[in-house]
Amino acid sequence: VDEIPANDPNDNHVSVQSRGELSNHPTSAASLGWQTLAGIDLNDGQTHVGGVSYQPGGNLTVLVDGTAVLTLPAFDLATYSAMDEDGKAWVGLTSATGACIQTHIVEDWTLFQGLFDNGYESGDFGVWSRTVQ
Repeated sequence: VDEIPANDPNDNHVSVQSRGELSNHPTSAASLGWQTLAGIDLNDGQTHVGGVSYQPGGNLTVLVDGTAVLTLPAFDLATYSAMDEDGKAWVGLTSATGACIQTHIVEDWTLFQGLFDNGYESGDFGVWSRTVQ
């Protein structure tokens, strides 16, 4: 993996990461957009629920604890060579702490079409996870 400086904005943010056809990387150099979480503390030791909503050519929205916290407008996975010839894409979750130590546990996650439990439209697909730190 390339040595890329982390340049993490802070310890309480979400980011959408992609390096196109290159292997992904947890650093800010691979970030397509990030947002510091106001009113949500990912370091509080509590369980947090995350979601991702995607509509091709529309928005990609990241939700934390039922709140939309980051939206990438007019987002198209094909632009990032993230889709195969059948129009399918990889979905993944990651976290990083740099030189610090912290536990990140994804208890479960689901890939689906339809509405989130809170009524937020998932678009063509949604990812819903429950994470404990």
